[in-house]
Amino acid sequence: MNVAYYLSDPPKGFEIYKSMIVGLNTCRLAHSLRKNPVIREDWIKDFWDNATAKKGDVVIKSKLQGKEVSVSEQDIREVLLFGDEANDPV
Repeated sequence: MNVAYYLSDPPKGFEIYKSMIVGLNTCRLAHSLRKNPVIREDWIKDFWDNATAKKGDVVIKSKLQGKEVSVSEQDIREVLLFGDEANDPV
């Protein structure tokens, strides 16, 4: 299933992820990520309503339509084909 994601500011309690979202929104791939996207606002709300992350975690865990979902920085790097390593400078 191909789904385009709309990246907005994270809700209260997840502010530490804002810089990652800003980086993704301003990267060269942002246009291609948004070209004719199907944005399911209810899925976004569902994801953030169920999201959990412990302080220091690099993974956001949530439930989306009853299924366990986790998103890490490494997942984003791989999906967007950044080709760098997790310990590379930002």
